[in-house]
Amino acid sequence: LWLIIFDDTFIYRSSKKAPGSTIHHQHGSKTNRPKYALGQCWVSMALSISSGMKHYAVPLLARLMRAGGNSSKLDAVKVLLRVIAPVFVGQEVIILVDSWYMKWPLLEYILGFGFNVIGQVRRDTALFGIPSYVTGKRGRPRKYGDKYIPDVVAAIPEHREWVYLYSEWQWVRYRSALCLAKFMGGRKVRVVWMQFENEDGKLSKQRLILSTRVDLTAQQIFAYYGRRWAIEDLFNQMKNRWGW
Repeated sequence: LWLIIFDDTFIYRSSKKAPGSTIHHQHGSKTNRPKYALGQCWVSMALSISSGMKHYAVPLLARLMRAGGNSSKLDAVKVLLRVIAPVFVGQEVIILVDSWYMKWPLLEYILGFGFNVIGQVRRDTALFGIPSYVTGKRGRPRKYGDKYIPDVVAAIPEHREWVYLYSEWQWVRYRSALCLAKFMGGRKVRVVWMQFENEDGKLSKQRLILSTRVDLTAQQIFAYYGRRWAIEDLFNQMKNRWGW
């Protein structure tokens, strides 16, 4: 199983003459940093590897977003995928992305290579149950079952486990279900609603993780997705130690 991570990073530049240098919105909202800054945006692809309980991201390719034109970061991911896909022909590959890249045009493109995706989506994503096609009524059978509203989600049995995520041991509470994702045209997916529990018993904001591989367990899904964070450390190394 190969885990490939896609993400973008911002590099400050003081000159407008630098290739691709333009004003970007800093969505990271870092302390003492401006919301808009001059610099370059790079979309990068990395391979997740592990050594014991430690996870690392090895850089494969990066693409500089041009200041002009109408290409988006989604297009950049498609370009990088076209380059790397022949290397993984016949292999089992899962793409790890954050919520910004979890859009159906890109997901459909990834699935076309025979790869799967695990990523975080909005908590209000429209998810529906799998309908019973034998209704006993006339007409076309239902495409979607009941919608997963908060009350329905709360009725799903909750599990609590002590797991190693994001380089530390912590309590995780989660629920999982097989659903039909409307933004993916009704494709069957496995979703995990998860929260972290701190030492005082307080819960973090709920996260919704979606996997196009429905045979994975909930533990495998959030464990694989947790390995995406290694690319943030990679960006730090590339900027501050490798001179990017």
